[in-house]
Amino acid sequence: MIEVRPVATVDTEAMRAWYDVVLAAEAGRPLPAWPSFETAMRVWSVERDDLQDRFLVAELDGVPVGAGRLTLHLRDNTHLAVLKVFVDPPRRRGGVGTALLAALEELAAAHGRGTLLTEVTHPPGQPGAGAAFAAARGYAVAGREVLKAADLTTTADRWPGLAERAAARSEDYRLVWWTDTTPEEHLDSLAHLFSRFLDEIPLGDVDVRPQAWDADRVREGEERRRRSGIRPLTVAAVAPDGSLAGYTTLVVHAGDTHAGIESTLVLPEHRGHSLGLAMKVLLHQQLVDLVPEATLVVTGNAGVNRWMNAVNADLGYRDLEECLEVQKLLDPTPGGTP
Repeated sequence: MIEVRPVATVDTEAMRAWYDVVLAAEAGRPLPAWPSFETAMRVWSVERDDLQDRFLVAELDGVPVGAGRLTLHLRDNTHLAVLKVFVDPPRRRGGVGTALLAALEELAAAHGRGTLLTEVTHPPGQPGAGAAFAAARGYAVAGREVLKAADLTTTADRWPGLAERAAARSEDYRLVWWTDTTPEEHLDSLAHLFSRFLDEIPLGDVDVRPQAWDADRVREGEERRRRSGIRPLTVAAVAPDGSLAGYTTLVVHAGDTHAGIESTLVLPEHRGHSLGLAMKVLLHQQLVDLVPEATLVVTGNAGVNRWMNAVNADLGYRDLEECLEVQKLLDPTPGGTP
């Protein structure tokens, strides 16, 4: 009999079993999708007031065979729950995923969430069982992305020419970069960019709504990363009036040999100056200098975002996986907005 129960992050042994199921479920992916257990626990142990994770484990005769995660945003997008279901490969097609998903959906509804969002990945052009599983349970495709990676050891020879090309079109702008702490003179401007991010990127039909950022929220995020052992790197383009016209940022978890780009944005009023290319070239160059062991950079782009896809192609990114963002709308529940 399959039993689904919650797991508390203070229970290290249970969380280790949860994590091991996740690794087994993700073993076929082209790159490790998770940091080490120690790094993950350090991240999960940092208390947050903007986001909450809930963890579930599915057991068969007392043995963990499935893992579930529910993420709730507490400041913005309080109508939304992000779900993840992982099943140990030998136990697939035996009801484990169905039991976990039902428990996650029930938990989301209990928190008043009317929109459920998850993602499934598969090799390019080869839709897998995850998409069929989601569709059969009422999840419709709302967005499509391609996950990509650039090997910095084999693409570095492109950077000088690309930087020169970008500089010829962005003469009125200058680039700045920083690691842990945003310079005070750019703090409000970066918060403005973060607030506009979800308005400006192609989201398809994904029911994600704009976030409200201010200087305090940026600083809170920086402090949380320090406590979590996450190394960030940000490159920004400064407009002639001193405001930020765009930014790109990545993170490296302790012990990882790859970095993940979190977000990139150039405001519409500043596009057409190759700022996206200029910022990403410098991002790669600085990463090599600051974290030489991180030789791979991973990012994701919507297929319709032809401008950023062109930038990534110039930088030597190759397609790894296709990612379907699938969502399900529940009936209204008290306290939630479907």
